[in-house]
Amino acid sequence: MKKILLVAAFVALEVLAALYLSILAFVLSGWLVSDHVALEMSDADWLLAGCVRFAEWCLVAAVFSVVLAWMHRRLGVAAGSRIFRWLPFAWFMLIVIASGFGASKLVVERPYM
Repeated sequence: MKKILLVAAFVALEVLAALYLSILAFVLSGWLVSDHVALEMSDADWLLAGCVRFAEWCLVAAVFSVVLAWMHRRLGVAAGSRIFRWLPFAWFMLIVIASGFGASKLVVERPYM
């Protein structure tokens, strides 16, 4: 019973953390660029800025999913259920997709202060 409650609490925290990171990835990938930088940027610079932000969040998503996979193995739930083996990858893809939308928003809208 104690292990079930521990796993349930861990999964709830995992869901909240993944959703929080995906929202952050979307917002911060498409965040504003300062005026003096935006005035000097060409079309290729905007694309490069979007790609760099996307790559940074892909790295964050990879680290997050590796830590979750490790925690699933430490708790012993990865061997018991298929969903727990695929869940870190699902969170990785959610964060990457959110970051991709944010980065494409940055490239298309070119927001500056």
